[in-house]
Amino acid sequence: MSNLTENQQTIINQITNEFKKINDEYRVHEGGLIDLSGIVKELNEDKIKRKEIEVQNITNTNIFLQNVNKDVKRINEDLVNYDLVAFIKWDSTIRICTLKEFSKLGPSNVNYYTDIKCTQDGETIYFKSEIDNIRKHKSSYHYQNWSGVFKSLEDLIGTAAFKQDMRGLIKKQNQ
Repeated sequence: MSNLTENQQTIINQITNEFKKINDEYRVHEGGLIDLSGIVKELNEDKIKRKEIEVQNITNTNIFLQNVNKDVKRINEDLVNYDLVAFIKWDSTIRICTLKEFSKLGPSNVNYYTDIKCTQDGETIYFKSEIDNIRKHKSSYHYQNWSGVFKSLEDLIGTAAFKQDMRGLIKKQNQ
């Protein structure tokens, strides 16, 4: 564990403590007249599975965000030649606008732009014990703009709709 950062070690300790709490709180007791051990066992298993999903979600979301950042860097390598800029909005949307407007108004106030929505893939997990369901995030994601949903950035950028948006931004840049 010496290669882990202090933050990572803290997270692992917190998760370990949560598992200990779950195991201590829900020990299986076999009763005489009323035996709820099967229900309690199922609940324990589901709580452990839920915690495992929460931990994996943190990892997968970090991978997703790193990949979105890489996409923005890739896009900006091309846009710089046209005085356009891409940046990430708070909701993992890649926004592209003119450098002039970005510099003048800041990222939250640009008026003319195009967005590429990046949505993390996942599924909802339901539990037998009926504890609250949880969204299980994957590290993969898809792209979306006003013209549709795409599996890769290259697929989206190759569309006539994206080219139309870029044409409008270049026109705006030259006004």
